[in-house]
Amino acid sequence: NLADAGTGLAQMLPILVQCALDELRGKPLRAPLQIIEEPEMHLHPAAHAELADLYLNTSRTTRTRFLIETHSETLLLRLRRRIAETDNDITADMVKVYVVEQQDGASTVRNVDIDELGNLDDSWPDGYFSQDYLEVKALAAAQMERLDDAS
Repeated sequence: NLADAGTGLAQMLPILVQCALDELRGKPLRAPLQIIEEPEMHLHPAAHAELADLYLNTSRTTRTRFLIETHSETLLLRLRRRIAETDNDITADMVKVYVVEQQDGASTVRNVDIDELGNLDDSWPDGYFSQDYLEVKALAAAQMERLDDAS
């Protein structure tokens, strides 16, 4: 029952319906634009990655463009992975990443390029999406130390 589902599913339903409608319409002369704010809210992180695939597939088949405001590292990682993979037709120029930063009390927006390997350029700001990376790095170091001690 949809009424018993979490709020994340209820938030996703309009996005799913709009993507389906865009696919039914095919490739129109003017590319549709969907503007979506925090689609990941109240969703499991695995669903964030699936959303990235939904956006990419919809864009490929319908030319729909998406303007997505997100805090999801998982969504961005999936986009980067798809760019790096060689078994699909996703290219770096299909995805644009913009970072909004506060400077002297004003917000500024700047582009962060992604290369064909899915790497973000050096202008990626410190502290954005770094906690998981730091934790994985520390975990790997601890595991290596434990293995070294055991041998």
